[in-house]
Amino acid sequence: MKKTIKWVSLLLTLLMVLSALPFTASAAAIHHEDNFDWVLAGSTLSIMPREGTDCVYDDDSDIYPYMNQIETVIIGEGIKELMPGAFRWYNHIEKAVIPSTCKSLVYEAFHDCTALVDVTIANGVENIECEAFEGCTALETIEIPGSVKTLESSAFYACTALKEVYLNEGLQTIGEEVFCNCPQLPGVVVPASVKTIEPHALGYTYNGTFNKVSGFSIGTCGTGNAAERYANANGFPTINVYDYSNIGCTVKFNPSTGALKISATGGDTYIYDGVMHYYKSLLKSVELSGSITELLAQTFKGCPLLTSVKLNSGLKKIGNACFADCPQLKSIAIPDSVDNIGVVALGFVYNAAHDEYTLVPGFTVNSSCSNEEVRDYVEDLLSDDFAIKWSKTHKGGTSTVVKPTANALGYTSHKCICGETYKDTFVAQTGKVAGFKCAARTQAAEKFSWSVMKGVTGYQIQISNAAGTAWGSAYATTANSYLFKGLTAGSNYKFRIRTFIKAPDGKNYFGPWVTLTSPTLPAATTLKVTAGNKAFTAQWTKKAVNGYQLQYSTKSSFSGAKTVNVKNAGTVKYVVKSLKAKTTYYVRIRTYKTINKANYFSAWSKAVKVKTK
Repeated sequence: MKKTIKWVSLLLTLLMVLSALPFTASAAAIHHEDNFDWVLAGSTLSIMPREGTDCVYDDDSDIYPYMNQIETVIIGEGIKELMPGAFRWYNHIEKAVIPSTCKSLVYEAFHDCTALVDVTIANGVENIECEAFEGCTALETIEIPGSVKTLESSAFYACTALKEVYLNEGLQTIGEEVFCNCPQLPGVVVPASVKTIEPHALGYTYNGTFNKVSGFSIGTCGTGNAAERYANANGFPTINVYDYSNIGCTVKFNPSTGALKISATGGDTYIYDGVMHYYKSLLKSVELSGSITELLAQTFKGCPLLTSVKLNSGLKKIGNACFADCPQLKSIAIPDSVDNIGVVALGFVYNAAHDEYTLVPGFTVNSSCSNEEVRDYVEDLLSDDFAIKWSKTHKGGTSTVVKPTANALGYTSHKCICGETYKDTFVAQTGKVAGFKCAARTQAAEKFSWSVMKGVTGYQIQISNAAGTAWGSAYATTANSYLFKGLTAGSNYKFRIRTFIKAPDGKNYFGPWVTLTSPTLPAATTLKVTAGNKAFTAQWTKKAVNGYQLQYSTKSSFSGAKTVNVKNAGTVKYVVKSLKAKTTYYVRIRTYKTINKANYFSAWSKAVKVKTK
C-alpha cells in the first residue's frame, strides 16, 4: 500500500524560500563540483562527468539555488549515478535526458517534478528505482528501453496525466504499484520477456482502497505469459498483439520468424505506430494487404532486423521517418498508388554522434518510371550528398530486337515513354541435344554419348536418385560423352542433358532439357554345382531380381549351349537331368530384371566345371 511521507523541516522550508529568489547563473560558465561539472545556459542544465572521479551527481551542490530557472536537464554520458532525490521538487523541469552510463535511476530521482513532460531514457539504463518519477503529474508518455530489467515499486505512481506507456522486450519485473494512480492510462502492452508483475502494478487507483481503472486492458505478446496471468487474476480484459483483429484490420506476428502480416478490409485505412512498437526488436519482414492507405510517421522506425517489406497496392502515403533506422532494409518496392513520401521516410538511419541522418549504403527504391513522388524523393527532396538508387520498371515505348549469336548476348533495346533507353539481354535457345543415349552400362556405371552441338560452350548433364523420383547432382562437360560411376545395381535412373553458353556477362545460359530413363544392370550372383547320375545340381545366391538364366555346355566356349530360364525369383536351386554319364559340363548363371517390359541381364558368373556320374 502506498504510504505518504510528510516532509516537515525548518531547514527545508528555508531552502525553498531561498530558491524562489532571482538567482541568475553566469552565462555558460563551467562550474566544478567534487564529482562532476555543470553548465547552466539559459534554462538548460548540462551535467558532465569529470575524468578521475566517480561521476556521481549529488543534489548537495551549487545547482540547487537555480532550481526554478531550470527547464531542461541533460545528464551527460559518463555520469554513473544520481543520488536519491537528485531533482525532487524541481517543478519547473520540462525535459530530462538520462544517459546509458547511468545504470540505475535512483529513488525519487525526479519525484514531484510536476512540469516534466519529456523524458528520454537511453538504452543502457538497467533499473528504475522506487518512486523515481512519482507525482510527475504532467507526464503523458514514457518509453522504457529494452535494457531496463526492473521497474521498482511506485516508479510512476500518481503520474495522473500518463496516457501512453511503451515497455520494451528485455524488461523482466514490474514492481508493486508501478503505474498505480494513473487514471488516464487506458492499458499497457506487456513484453513477453516480463516474468513477474507484482500486486496493483497495472490498472489500479488508490484512495484508501484499491479500485480498477475503468476500461483498462492489458496487451499480451503471445499467450501463457505473466501478462496474461496478471490480467486473469485481476479480471482485466486482454488482447494478444501478436494475433488480433479490430475494426476490419487483422494483425498476425510470428515472433519465431519475425514475420508481420497486416490486412485491412474496411474501417482502418492507416496503421497506428503504437502497436508496431512491440514488434520492432524482433521484426524481420512486413507484408501489408487490403485497404491500407496510410502509414503514419515513424510507424516502422527503429527495426534493427527488418530486411523485407511488401507494401499493398492502394497505399497512398508513407509518413515521415516511417522506415528510418532500419539499417538492414536495403530496398523497398513502392506501388504506383503512393503519392506522398515523408522526409527521411525510406533509407535513412540517425547518427546520434553527429545529430544527423545518413543514408543506408546502397539503398534502392523499386518503382515504375512514371511514379513522380518517387522521382521527387530520390532526385529532388534530398541534397546532393545522398544517392538513393532508383530501380525503375519501364512501361510502353518502342523496342528493337538484336538477335544473339552462339557466343554473344542478344538484347532488346527499349525507348520508354519517359524518354529513357534501356535493354534486356538474352540468349537464344541452342536447340535440343541430339543423339542422347546410353552407350554402355554395368551394374554400377552407365556411359552416355550424344551428338556434338556447334556454337555452345558445353553441356550440363544431370542424374536422378536411384528411384528416379528426384534430381540429384549436375555435371558440366565439354566432351560429347560422360560416365556415371558408383550407381546402384538394378535401379531405374533418369538422366537429362542440355547445352549452355557462357555469355560475355559471365553468366551461363541454358538450352532445353532432353530426358531419358536408363537402368543399371542387376547384381550378378555366384554359382555352385554338384555332380549327379547323368545330372548336376546348380545352386546360387538369391538376389533382388525377377529371375535367373542358367546355361550349360560341353565346351568351355559355351558353343551350342543350352539355356534354362528360372522365372521364380525365389528359386535358388535347379537340377539338370538326362545328361550323358561321365561327361564334363561347363555351367554359368546370370540374373535378369524386367524394367518397362524389357529384360536387363547381369554379367555371367564365372563358369563352373562339373563331371556327371
